[in-house]
Amino acid sequence: MTGVLMSKRDVAEPWQGNVPRTDLAHHETRTDEHHVSDTVDPELLALAERLYGERRRRDAVMARHALHFREPAWDMLLDLFISHGAGRPVSVSSACLSALIPQTTALRYVGQLEAGGLVYRKPDPKDGRRHHLVMSAVGIRAMQDYLQGLR
Repeated sequence: MTGVLMSKRDVAEPWQGNVPRTDLAHHETRTDEHHVSDTVDPELLALAERLYGERRRRDAVMARHALHFREPAWDMLLDLFISHGAGRPVSVSSACLSALIPQTTALRYVGQLEAGGLVYRKPDPKDGRRHHLVMSAVGIRAMQDYLQGLR
């Protein structure tokens, strides 16, 4: 791999520190209040899907040239926003896969997203061993604000 390798301390997430920390246990007991609405503007959903697809295409093309672009938290947020708009639950492990990095690293990013109040874990009602990762109202609003600015 070419370029400079940076530790996660060297890279500041743009949202880190800007969103107040939340009580994660509180998130699991209040589910409906976290959704801005059950529907997402179809144009915003299409834009998020396009951005996610473009990121995968960029990764595939640039990998041929030994360039790797990784923004795991952003990839997870795009995937979670798209899944929220489609009404599909996302397991924590699936959210980790969407980031295209090792699971242990992805779980650290999940923790950062949780600490930032953008997502929360919700037990899977069909499988007590598994949790879903759900966008909070703050996360949904942040994604909508960002995507609306790209229109």
